[in-house]
Amino acid sequence: MTKRHESPDVLRGTIDLLILRTVATQPMHGWGISQAIRSVSKGVLDVNQGSLYPALQRLEQRDWIDGEWRTTENNRRARYYRITAKGRRVIGQEIDSWRQFASAVELVLRAAPSACLLWMASVHGADAQPAMAQPSSPSAIAARGLPVRSDTLDFIAGDREHGQFQGYYAYSVARAPVGGRPGYLVSMNHRSPGSGNHFQSDTLAVDSATLSPAWHRYHAWDDSAVVAFTGRHATGWSLRNGHRAKVDFTLPDAAFDRTLVRWILPALPLGPSYQGSLTTFDIWTNKVETAVLRVSGSEVVQFGSRRVDAWVLEAASGYRRWVAKESGGIVREYDASGGGGIGFWMIKR
Repeated sequence: MTKRHESPDVLRGTIDLLILRTVATQPMHGWGISQAIRSVSKGVLDVNQGSLYPALQRLEQRDWIDGEWRTTENNRRARYYRITAKGRRVIGQEIDSWRQFASAVELVLRAAPSACLLWMASVHGADAQPAMAQPSSPSAIAARGLPVRSDTLDFIAGDREHGQFQGYYAYSVARAPVGGRPGYLVSMNHRSPGSGNHFQSDTLAVDSATLSPAWHRYHAWDDSAVVAFTGRHATGWSLRNGHRAKVDFTLPDAAFDRTLVRWILPALPLGPSYQGSLTTFDIWTNKVETAVLRVSGSEVVQFGSRRVDAWVLEAASGYRRWVAKESGGIVREYDASGGGGIGFWMIKR
């Protein structure tokens, strides 16, 4: 028989997150929120009114949710709650924090007695172990939502100030139905200068509630790819450098399509000591890769007349992104993998 947790002590510190996650999909009244939590948890979590309504008031005071009185389907008055923009900004961080906390508890529960000896060794002067990278999951990022906007960056080869201009990249996210459900269209378009027909066009369709891909299409002057997803399984083909490859791969639950990377950075809890990891799927190689990211410092970036305070986010490969602290937008990128030792810069217009 499944045990139901009804004590407020059990839910203390978690009920706010449960409410935020529940109303992130659609507005609900209090009774509907409690029933949704109970249903999704298969009856394990039973939130009583004595815990629910103080939490709703607390979240309203923080401006994480907003409430309004409406008439229910039973012609009764009830207060409906929806997540606010501020709530969406924090929910991804709250989910990641909860997962980190739960993982830490699990480590303690599974620890062998010898683990105490390791702790004693550290107390007596053993070298401290480096902090583990915090993984970011699609569900946590989806709960926050992707930023709906567009960015244009200049592409420069060589020196940042005097290198050769290679064209521009325009990135955007738009809301659109995907498979009959709310979703996002994530796109990139690139045009090179000169008379050559050098272009790139990349479009990814994802479900907004899970960030699960529905389809991915890429076309350029010499490369193409068409991939469809059934659940998490990808099928299709890709053509690069004259080599055509079959795409037939199941995307792990923790993996993102690589096209999403620049748009999920605003949901990461970036700070002076941040170290995290992202797992991505590449349609060109049928491979999943996990990249460790860390904040190596901060810097004021100037483009045009604007000065933006940004975190410097660096991957183990040496790829660097300057992420605006306020908006989460990428204002500068550097890739050292160019041929002949020439690096590539992307700078926000």
